[in-house]
Amino acid sequence: MDSSDLYAIYFIVGIIVIVVISSIIESKKAKARAEAIKKYCFSNGLTYREGSDIIPCGGSFKITERGYGQRYRNIVIGKNGETKFTICDFIYETGSGKSHHIYHNTIVSLMNPHANIAPFFCRDENVIFDTLGKLFGGQDINFDEDKEFSKKFVLQSHIEQAARRMFNSKVRKAFVSNHVSGYEYEGSNDTFIICCNRFLEIPERNQFLMKAIKIFQAMCNNQEFLS
Repeated sequence: MDSSDLYAIYFIVGIIVIVVISSIIESKKAKARAEAIKKYCFSNGLTYREGSDIIPCGGSFKITERGYGQRYRNIVIGKNGETKFTICDFIYETGSGKSHHIYHNTIVSLMNPHANIAPFFCRDENVIFDTLGKLFGGQDINFDEDKEFSKKFVLQSHIEQAARRMFNSKVRKAFVSNHVSGYEYEGSNDTFIICCNRFLEIPERNQFLMKAIKIFQAMCNNQEFLS
């Protein structure tokens, strides 16, 4: 065996060692994070569930039907008045082989039996891609009287007029005031969910939940769209 063969073996072994060490470190981080979330729940009278392969907020949503291998971890359940909230890690996969990718997200779900939300999906607007999308029939509900909201978001609904009535000035203001780049929103009937495109730690999770509640309250206080 010449030196070039030895170097190749050392290189392969080195890669394997790095992968194994990285995996161990990430596993320890995940366990520590789960323990911290569990401890937070017990200290604040919240319910903790380690994980599920079934969406804990119920219903059928575009956000949670992406990819495959959907799973939910570090599930926290509680109540704010009559509103039940669930916040959890959401993981899904796309592609295979070299194109395989695992996505890590945090989701907040809010459910209130008195809510009747017009079905909608809302996300950041991408000027280039969404302009091209409109040329091919892509939907984006805009408001002539609110340029700030219309430039910031793509809003879609298969019941456009109901969505327009629901998204009055107070609701649009709540979205603009509480939005962070990378948040996606979806709602229908009694449920509203927000998805953040990364795992959030406990302080960030709390802020995420508070922003979700503020938007949800604005929608629930706007009952004109029920007719």
